[in-house]
Amino acid sequence: MKAIPVKHRIIGTLAILALIAIFVFYFVEKFGDVDMELWIIPKPPSAPSMPDTITLPELKLQGASSKHLNAPAAWSIQVGTFDQAALAEPLITQLRAAGFPTTMEKQNIKDKEVFVVLVGPEVNQQTVNTLLQDLKTKMQLDGKVVPFTL
Repeated sequence: MKAIPVKHRIIGTLAILALIAIFVFYFVEKFGDVDMELWIIPKPPSAPSMPDTITLPELKLQGASSKHLNAPAAWSIQVGTFDQAALAEPLITQLRAAGFPTTMEKQNIKDKEVFVVLVGPEVNQQTVNTLLQDLKTKMQLDGKVVPFTL
């Protein structure tokens, strides 16, 4: 097969494009009332303007006081605070071996990083109080009930 020079390819392409242009103009003239608005992209509708302030209706909860509205969703028992995580590990191991659900949380207290050992969390405050009594009797640990946060 003989190679066609690049110059001939370019000339052939231009000839085909010229024929296409001629046919397009022919059809536009023949069917002159073609709706050219089809080619115009419409503007999107403008978004409705939002008011500066929104007034919400006041909610009234029956049987709920402000004390109940501010109550945490769950509680934990804080049983220890340590400067280093390695110092907290033996206590965590003992509590878990005794069947207490135990976690360690890193917190900043007075610009100092500490590791807090927590038992729980529990959703029911009655259960937390029972768990606190079990810690006192089984492990001889005094703890402090604290709100559980994620």
